[in-house]
Amino acid sequence: MSDEELSESLAAAVADHAAIDWRASSDRLKGADPEFVHSLHVISAIGQARRASVVADHSRGARALLVLAVAIATLTSLKLAVAAIGALIGWTFIASGVVPWASTLNVLLFGVSGILLMAGSTRDRRVQALGLFFLIIASAFVGPLLVVLRGSPLAGVAAFLAPLYADAFLAFALWLFVWLFPSEPKPRWARTMGRGFLIVTSVLGLVLFSANAVLGLSFIPERSALWLLDRTASTLLYWPLLFAVIAPAIPYLIWKSRVETAANRRKVSWFV
Repeated sequence: MSDEELSESLAAAVADHAAIDWRASSDRLKGADPEFVHSLHVISAIGQARRASVVADHSRGARALLVLAVAIATLTSLKLAVAAIGALIGWTFIASGVVPWASTLNVLLFGVSGILLMAGSTRDRRVQALGLFFLIIASAFVGPLLVVLRGSPLAGVAAFLAPLYADAFLAFALWLFVWLFPSEPKPRWARTMGRGFLIVTSVLGLVLFSANAVLGLSFIPERSALWLLDRTASTLLYWPLLFAVIAPAIPYLIWKSRVETAANRRKVSWFV
């Protein structure tokens, strides 16, 4: 094989991120331009360092997202299970309209959809993220079904779960889905922006969740600043803050899809 062919082979190996024995390559390329070989070596070293950094960062971030998602899924599943018991015990209240049909219907539709998506897609994180989003929506409507349990053996459990609002993580679940769907963002700008919103929405979710847990499970004076984050007051900050960070999610999904394949762009269009 000529030096020119060996040089091309070496360049192709660098482009493919293949492992290269640089000492043996230098010995074989006696007639090649040493500056060319040195440049390829530098490019390969930079690429390896960059890939190692990305993999380490991705691994840490993925673990943190997984822990938070599992915790949210556990809470929503528990609330939905208790709400299902409330629906069985208080069916007469639902049938008579004392418990709004709309709440029960939303719990049923989004709850069943979320469970099916998460249970049937153990290897597809995109579908699991969408299932988590649906479970959170379902959990937002369980309040009346928990009230039905007053006076029952599960009254204490229902009272404890009532102020633990998983919908504080609604924005986080949606951003997790658009981060993964149809594939994780590839351009640096898209990764930076998406990662930033994931951090913001997870922190905001923890703040809103914790504030309402404190408000619901302990006595807090009405003049406390925590009441500004009260989930039950639609004119305060809870819902405006959530929807402010939810709003850019779909535009971001459309924006990042510009660099996707034609097939993936069709998936995004269908979802939107």
